[in-house]
Amino acid sequence: MKSLNRPVISHNGNSINDHEIYDIMLDQRRHLSMRNSLLAIKSLVSDKYNAYIALNGKLEDINRLAENHPNRSELDSLKKCYDYNTGVINTLRQAILATTDSCPYCQINNELNKRDHYLPKALFAEFSILSLNLIPTCDICNEIKSYNVFNQTERRIIHPYYDQINNHRFLCADISIYNDTPVVNYRVENIESIDPYLFEVIKKHFEVLNLQKRYGKISHKELHRTIRCFGRNAPCRKCPIEITRYFNGEADNSKENYGVNHWNTALLHGMAACDDIIGFLETVLGAEEIKWPRQ
Repeated sequence: MKSLNRPVISHNGNSINDHEIYDIMLDQRRHLSMRNSLLAIKSLVSDKYNAYIALNGKLEDINRLAENHPNRSELDSLKKCYDYNTGVINTLRQAILATTDSCPYCQINNELNKRDHYLPKALFAEFSILSLNLIPTCDICNEIKSYNVFNQTERRIIHPYYDQINNHRFLCADISIYNDTPVVNYRVENIESIDPYLFEVIKKHFEVLNLQKRYGKISHKELHRTIRCFGRNAPCRKCPIEITRYFNGEADNSKENYGVNHWNTALLHGMAACDDIIGFLETVLGAEEIKWPRQ
């Protein structure tokens, strides 16, 4: 999980905001009736944009602040804006993908095939081309999230452009050894006094996107690689201080490259904190392969 810089959209060499994107999109529409429909609700869409921005990420209140809504025909026109395949909309799509090289919802997948509408397009068509509502995501997160943004009045998914989580560690990996087999359990904990509202969103995000199971599954391959690297590079395999220093150093490298709440950073911190790590390393480095529990 990570925060992202907000997308920068350029047109003819100049940076443009979301209101300007809407205006340029109108100019580029060739279908006259569609253009007139979108032009008629320009002021309404602008008010919706302003309400979205004013909430600063707390979008569970969006309907309370933006009371007027487009009619069904206008909503259909707004939904189709995102499907417009030329001009400023293509520029917008490219800019969204340029904000990251991995899915900010999970940081597992580097193949970003989707631009998730944080507020679903089917329910909030007025935000279909709002750059702040478009999140670059992997297929899995996009499918799981779907409409699961809110639970009644509570937000359940982090907003990468608004929720500043990169400087606060909360993702932990507990590693236990049972019968010479490593078991990794991921969890979230408010280690560094994150704002309670934000931490509740983080916890729900972790649950909704099934990250405990997904992180546990992918971590086993990385754990195998990490232990082999330790066997080749560690200065001392039996000194607790050196072992802790080694894995904490690797965690610092992972933090620098991927972030403090990346699943691999948490895994390495878990290795450093595992009480049974010395005996396990002695066993596994002398074996042909590591035994993994079934997933």
